[in-house]
Amino acid sequence: HTVRMAIRGTPVADWTGRFDDLAAREAHLGAAELDELGQAAWFTGRDDVSRRAWERAHLRHLDDGDLGAAVRCVFWLGFTLSEHGEEVLARTWMGRLFELCARPDADQRTDAFRGLCSAVARFAQGDLAASVPLYRSAAELAVAVDDGDLDALATMGLGRALVHLGRVEEGFGKLDQVMLMIGSGRV
Repeated sequence: HTVRMAIRGTPVADWTGRFDDLAAREAHLGAAELDELGQAAWFTGRDDVSRRAWERAHLRHLDDGDLGAAVRCVFWLGFTLSEHGEEVLARTWMGRLFELCARPDADQRTDAFRGLCSAVARFAQGDLAASVPLYRSAAELAVAVDDGDLDALATMGLGRALVHLGRVEEGFGKLDQVMLMIGSGRV
């Protein structure tokens, strides 16, 4: 579901339309569509639906043997809960993420999510200098596994950390890089 913006005819996701479509079929959705329902619900302000969808998607992905996709769902659960100030639940889901990333079938993609979560934790604890190499590593791993969303989040975090450390030009360069990712449709 995409629509064209009035400005420059840029294609954008029709999250409301996608949400309506997926929600109507929620009982019959597979793992990937539950994950997408979680995104669509989050983008349209339906936090309870997004939480429920991502919880179910993560379990379905695990049942299907797709650890990386399960970790992504768990990441979004923790990230969005944290953004809404629900720190206890956010930490619980981040603990689940680290547990999943310690499994023998973990790979570069799960390592990237673990690195990003470690960076976010360091940043939140005020240890900005320690967050910088963790954000860099997460971004490099995201590029290696061709995950644009993860790359954008890690690069944005890196930019924020650099700005807070007084490395303003370098930090804004990273934030500009994220804007280019978004503008080019990579995210």
